[in-house]
Amino acid sequence: MTGEIGSCARISPNRERKRWLEMPIKKTHIVVHHSASADHPTHVNFQAIRDYHVNVNGWRDVGYNFVVDRISGRAEIFVGRTLTEDGAHTIEMGLNKVGVGICLIGDFDQATPPNDSLELLARLCRSLMDQFGIPPENVIGHWEAQAIGGVPIAKRKTCPGLKFSMDDFRKRLKS
Repeated sequence: MTGEIGSCARISPNRERKRWLEMPIKKTHIVVHHSASADHPTHVNFQAIRDYHVNVNGWRDVGYNFVVDRISGRAEIFVGRTLTEDGAHTIEMGLNKVGVGICLIGDFDQATPPNDSLELLARLCRSLMDQFGIPPENVIGHWEAQAIGGVPIAKRKTCPGLKFSMDDFRKRLKS
């Protein structure tokens, strides 16, 4: 890139694209979360999560790589941390580094996820699985990561929710 920040800098697309494509990104898992909060259909919940992560937790950005939110009745994907950045979503098994964190907005301890949100989540997961060679069995819920990581049962979260079946979701990924 030539020029200075704030100016109309010119980017050499071939050189920048090549550099980005050569970045070593190793992702072995996808970790599914839920916000454990009600979905507000008229505004962006993603920004509320980002504000909480930054202003309350003191993180530099939202902890997830992606958030699936419903805006005006339609499921949308929001990009959080880039795939070249470590996440702040699952400390177990080093998954902040080698896992892609995706949060589905809603409280799925109380209700089942909307089908269109699940389908968009599945499309995103399949794309990431193809990109990184991640098998369906490595698409896990946060509680599963905690179980594998040795977190005692009493201290585990229910994430991505009691009414979100990871087994059914993995079957959806295979179909």
